[in-house]
Amino acid sequence: MNKQSEPFRQILKTVAASDDTNFVIDERNGRTLTPLTLAVLLDALEFVKDLLNYKADPTIPNEEGDCPLHFAAKYNNIECARYLLASVPTSSAFINQSNYSGEYEG
Repeated sequence: MNKQSEPFRQILKTVAASDDTNFVIDERNGRTLTPLTLAVLLDALEFVKDLLNYKADPTIPNEEGDCPLHFAAKYNNIECARYLLASVPTSSAFINQSNYSGEYEG
């Protein structure tokens, strides 16, 4: 929450050494937000980049169907949105993903 990049990177390195990295990287908290979604909400581009480098899944929605790109659009986190879009090879399906209320990212 206070954007301490070095401890965050050490945690990622430790997680990467586990057998099921993606399970930990994509695990949701009590509010069903993934670490990637939290990074976007904080507008923490460096954390977004780090998580995507460790293969975080940008399409995992929260309990309302909002994925990280929804939050980037809602909160005008332009750089996070650009990086999310640039990092996903199938961006057309990604862009057209609606939440459970039928709202789209763009």
